[in-house]
Amino acid sequence: MRSVKAGVLVLGLLALGCADGTTPMSETEGLDGAEMTEAGSESSATSGGTVYGVDADNYLVAFDLGRPGRVSRRVRITGTGGAKVVGIDFRPSAVSPATPDVIGKLYGITKRRIYEIDPHTGAASNGQLLTVPLVGAFFGTGFNPTVDRLRNHGNTQQNVRLNVADGMTTQDTNLAYAAGDPGYGTAPSIAGTAYTNSDNDPATLTVLYAIDARRNVLTVLPSPNSGQ
Repeated sequence: MRSVKAGVLVLGLLALGCADGTTPMSETEGLDGAEMTEAGSESSATSGGTVYGVDADNYLVAFDLGRPGRVSRRVRITGTGGAKVVGIDFRPSAVSPATPDVIGKLYGITKRRIYEIDPHTGAASNGQLLTVPLVGAFFGTGFNPTVDRLRNHGNTQQNVRLNVADGMTTQDTNLAYAAGDPGYGTAPSIAGTAYTNSDNDPATLTVLYAIDARRNVLTVLPSPNSGQ
C-alpha cells in the first residue's frame, strides 16, 4: 500500500456505506441536531445523497451527504445475537446474472458473520458464518464491484475478502506499506476502506483506497490481495 494524502478526517462511526437507492430509511428515532464526533472506531455507506453508518451502540444511522455533522435518522440493528456490526456496504454488482435481486442490498459484518440488513428497520437476516473471523478493534469494509467480493481491513493489518452469499473468507497477505513509501516499516491501522466506481458496469475500472488512522493518511492499494 502507498500513502496518497495526509491529514484525513475520520468520522466517529464504526462503519459507513453508500448506495444508489432513493428510498429513505424509516425514522424510529429522530436525531436532528445530534452532533457526530471524530474517532477511528466506527463504520458507513450511502444511498443517493444519504450516508448510512453504524455507531458504537449498534444503531444504523443516516445523515445527508451535504450535512455530515447532523444525524437525521437512527434505528437499532437487531438479529445479530448482540454482536456489533463493524462494517457495512451496499452491494453494487453481482457476478452471477441469475441473481440481480442482490444488487443494492445493504450488508453488515460482525467479527464472525455477514448479514443482510434492512435499511428501513435495522433487521439483520441470513447470517453466514465467516470461515476466517475478523481480528481487531475497528475495520474498513467495502465491496469490490468487479468480482462481487467484500474486502475487509482491520487495525491489526488483517486483510480478507469474502463471499457474502456463503461466508467463505479468503485470508490475504497482511497489509504493509511498500518499500520507498514514507510509511514503510510502520504497521497500518485501517479505519476505512472503499473502492472507486462502485457500480454494476463490468467495463468500469476500480481502485481500492483505505484510511490509516495511525498515520492519519489516505492510502491506495494497487495490489489488494498482496496487502500492497
